Amino acid sequence: MPILLYARHTLYCLSLVISVFIWSYWTNRVICLCNLTVTVRCKELNAPGQESMQEQERWLSVEEIAAHLGVNRDTIYKWIERKDMPAHKVGRLWKFKASEVDNWVRAGKSGPRKQGFLNE
Repeated sequence: MPILLYARHTLYCLSLVISVFIWSYWTNRVICLCNLTVTVRCKELNAPGQESMQEQERWLSVEEIAAHLGVNRDTIYKWIERKDMPAHKVGRLWKFKASEVDNWVRAGKSGPRKQGFLNE
């Protein structure tokens, strides 16, 4: 009977149980000597729109994203606080996806804020 396991990747497996039975003259019953389960991995497919494990973009630290953008790490902390830089807090650490940050920069959100005029 095929078993489908779902996680980040869909893994197709074939699982087969082989049982060995004998007739016991002593008890006048069928006795199961052993069950053998054989599992064969057939094919690994990604769900549509998902990357394989080797193609996944890794998470970058504050130092790495600062080097990627060519700015000081203090600038990164200011952008997170003041300009809604795409960042994810993992425990006490900030983590970044370079593609998210690159899209944020391309959208012009890292530039200076436009100052409004005050009406007198």
